[in-house]
Amino acid sequence: MKSDQVRHVRRAAVAAGVGGLLVVGVLVFVPDEKKDAAAPPAPGPEGRALAAVTAGAPATRADLSALIRDREARVRAHPDDAKAWAVLGSAYVARGVQQADPSSYPLAERALDRALYGSAGGDGATPGAGTGSAGAVSPGTGSAPPAPSAP
Repeated sequence: MKSDQVRHVRRAAVAAGVGGLLVVGVLVFVPDEKKDAAAPPAPGPEGRALAAVTAGAPATRADLSALIRDREARVRAHPDDAKAWAVLGSAYVARGVQQADPSSYPLAERALDRALYGSAGGDGATPGAGTGSAGAVSPGTGSAPPAPSAP
């Protein structure tokens, strides 16, 4: 009787071992779909600088310049994009810190004001006028953009 029980236990153990080996063999030879998918492309200089600026980390000079050019083009095309203005202002601050150039700070202030307060009103008034704030700025020129027409 005891030998029958031992034989059954051995058969069960062998069957479990063979079944485990079959499962492992199937898992090894089944292709993983995630490995076959192409990796996302590495971010360009604008993407690297954007990640650094938004995280408060330093960006390289070339990446920062590329980000500023990109955001300046973006706000020219979409002057009411507050997020683009905010990123542009942050990039100007980062450039001022990186290059120890205080001339970047007024540009940053204007861009951040534009992000907070939006475009100038139809009467040409700018937010913070007379309080040291220069209002909205057209990137790269230092001059105020034209006031939007009334609806």
